[in-house]
Amino acid sequence: GSLKSVAGPPGPHSVVVKDGESILQAVKNAEPGTTIRVMPGTYSETVYIDKDNIRIIGVIEAGRRPVLDGKKQLNDAILYSGNNFVVENLEIRNYKGNGVMGQAGNNFEIRNNVIVDTGVYGIFPQLGQNGVVEHNVVSKIADAAIYVGMSDNVHVAHNEVFDSVAGIEIENSRHAIVENNYVHDNTGGLLAFVTPGLPIKTTQDVIFRRNFVVKGINLAALKSRRFRIGAALLEYSGECAPCSRMEIHLGPGGYNAVRGHGGITARIIESGEVHLGDAIRRAD
Repeated sequence: GSLKSVAGPPGPHSVVVKDGESILQAVKNAEPGTTIRVMPGTYSETVYIDKDNIRIIGVIEAGRRPVLDGKKQLNDAILYSGNNFVVENLEIRNYKGNGVMGQAGNNFEIRNNVIVDTGVYGIFPQLGQNGVVEHNVVSKIADAAIYVGMSDNVHVAHNEVFDSVAGIEIENSRHAIVENNYVHDNTGGLLAFVTPGLPIKTTQDVIFRRNFVVKGINLAALKSRRFRIGAALLEYSGECAPCSRMEIHLGPGGYNAVRGHGGITARIIESGEVHLGDAIRRAD
């Protein structure tokens, strides 16, 4: 799928963080308008971003990403409150609170991260405006894999979320689009609701469309097979490959990093009605 930008173009400054160095220290030293490129390695820290126009971009080499590992001791991995913030290409795991959390940061982009077992929430923008959450893979989260709270104008697309209590939640937020996500094996899939007592009182203009929500089946197991959804008979026709522009926008390795997470395509063998709750069953 196409990539969407709301944070504006990169600024004029760039620094590189290598394994054994500190991402947080690089942020502290950075001027607004700095891109921080993080090399593959393991970083055990919490990174706070309280200034505008900062980009944290993981460098993927031979499939290896930079890993933020909380070691089940740290609460949060990434906490941002600055505007025009971008975080891409990181692997985040073993935190107790949140993987990526925003507090009143506007114009944010959270893209192409792998987030596993980060506590309460995987990705949690709160009180922000104009955001993009796309092409992330989030799993094993105690509450919601992706949780948009009290925010306006957020686009959640092309993510894979699984093995969590909730897949994608939109709470007390307005003007959100949730589309083209692969949501599987969660207790709850897609949710939009109002929680009383919060500063933002309503949830409105929230659109869920073209999402694939399943439980108890691995789509890869359908390769070269026929299967039924409701009364319809379908046949696997191929993998839904990422857009080739990934390599341009995310850098070398970007395309391969998201291969296998775009779902599948299928041809219709027999037409039939499909209803909410229908099981996916192999037909051979």
